[in-house]
Amino acid sequence: MVKMANKKTRGPDKTQANTSDIVVKKLDDATDIVRQPPVFTNDSKYICIASGRQIGIYSVESADKVHSLEEHTFDVIGLAIKDDNILLSCDASGETIEWNINNGTTLKKAPLVVAGIKEFHSFHYPGNGKVLVATPSTYTTNMSSLWIVDSHTRPRKLFADIKSTPHSIAFGCNQGNGSLVVVALQDHSVVVKDITNGVDKKHMTDQRKFTCVALHSEKLIMATGDISGRILIWHDFVHKSRPVKTVYHWHTLPVNSVCFSSEGEYLYSGGSEKVMVKWRLGMSRKQFLPRMGSSIKYIVNAPDNICVATSHSDNAIRFIDSTNKINRAIIGLVKHDPIRGFADTEPIKESVMPTGLVFDPRSHGIFFNAQAGFLQLFDPQKNSLIFNMDVANRNVLTDERNLVIGNAEVLRVAVSPTGEWLATLEVWSNMSAGYHDMNLKFWRYDAVQANYELNTDVTMPHQDRVTALCFQPGLLGTEMPCLVSIGRDLKFKIWRLVDDTDIYRQKESWSCDVAGDFRKLTPSALSFSEDGSLMAIAFQDTVTLWDPTSINLNTTLSHTLVQEPIE
Repeated sequence: MVKMANKKTRGPDKTQANTSDIVVKKLDDATDIVRQPPVFTNDSKYICIASGRQIGIYSVESADKVHSLEEHTFDVIGLAIKDDNILLSCDASGETIEWNINNGTTLKKAPLVVAGIKEFHSFHYPGNGKVLVATPSTYTTNMSSLWIVDSHTRPRKLFADIKSTPHSIAFGCNQGNGSLVVVALQDHSVVVKDITNGVDKKHMTDQRKFTCVALHSEKLIMATGDISGRILIWHDFVHKSRPVKTVYHWHTLPVNSVCFSSEGEYLYSGGSEKVMVKWRLGMSRKQFLPRMGSSIKYIVNAPDNICVATSHSDNAIRFIDSTNKINRAIIGLVKHDPIRGFADTEPIKESVMPTGLVFDPRSHGIFFNAQAGFLQLFDPQKNSLIFNMDVANRNVLTDERNLVIGNAEVLRVAVSPTGEWLATLEVWSNMSAGYHDMNLKFWRYDAVQANYELNTDVTMPHQDRVTALCFQPGLLGTEMPCLVSIGRDLKFKIWRLVDDTDIYRQKESWSCDVAGDFRKLTPSALSFSEDGSLMAIAFQDTVTLWDPTSINLNTTLSHTLVQEPIE
């Protein structure tokens, strides 16, 4: 049965442009750029970013890539500034390389020699020719041992069975006498070593596991974060067995990173709330930078205190200026997290890429999922991200301690034959809220803005889950754009571009032209012939062939041996 629809779905006013103050730069190497914390140069003009085996040198002012350093044969595990113009890097095999930051040339290569060790987890450079390296623990899985390596003495093990993450190791507290304090985290304790005086300490609290640690650059002050969101400030922790502690507690989820400002008056913290908190030490005053897009992994402060860089789980590094605003971002390829919190129990719940890979004929790129509610367009020829597109246009909600909060997810994507039109289907569903929302959106490419602009937003295009979207190809689909959708409500719908001009403006929008079904069966797959003259819709084990212009059913195809739904 086929029903004709005469109700128009009006689109938004195109004059209300959605602008952003954030300047986004493309990343030539689109792999993981947040596995290791970035490093500022001493003059704060450049930031160094490890990405697999490569290192990128970027301008802090423009976020443009200045140099790409490609000499390592294993993944880089740590970066450090040795001198004003020299970058020191180390890979998982223990090879260290010194680079000239100004011209990107290699100055020196040398291996780290630790007896019997061939694998390294993390690398730190406290200065004075000493390096700290974490290696696999001898007895405990997923834990590390920390060594200090000096060119003049034999390597010495400082700690055993510590956490191997970069923010679980810290050094500092240089009080002007050349002293060096190193700390590392175990699950429920902090181990301390004063390298200069040979003092050892081990501090414990309650059963809340530690997640990150940082040291003041000069004073004997240590900051630790734990799984409850609490931050502890430890005073004189080297000499006292029971040091005085100050509690800062705003985070509700585990603290992922803590960082002192360069002059030591402030402390920065961040976690999965997607909020950076700036604490004034010794005072209860704090500042917030909310809605940062995704969970914070690392926080790094520039030596001149003018800029703070935050690494995020969406594979982006964002720059915060002195007014506490994001003004630059470097974005890499985003890995979509598995969908959680959906009301249904469909296999899509576990899918990490519900849209699949959708080819864009205009840019020759590929559309697929980014973070929740976003799409990314990737150029496989240049190995670069073209752009990251906010489809849902909603604030990303944060999980609570014992509750998963669902976010809007993009489940279906289709691109017209010329790439002029993009159709997206997003769903937000949450059992705890008892709410289900679904939107079919049509976007038109704007060549001036080099991005897609929302044209039409249809709420609840089907009464149940939409399983496929497809634009009509060929000359017919180019001259008279047409999209077909199928859903679990037993319907297929044909959407066409119609004139939606009113007294205020001249425009076009998309509207449902036809709604049909076939023997009350559930449609399971959808396709067009190459020239667009024939439309095929599978209803369980039967394939139906339609004329997409007249919506006449031409024929049906079935097979006696096929019992399962056709996909």
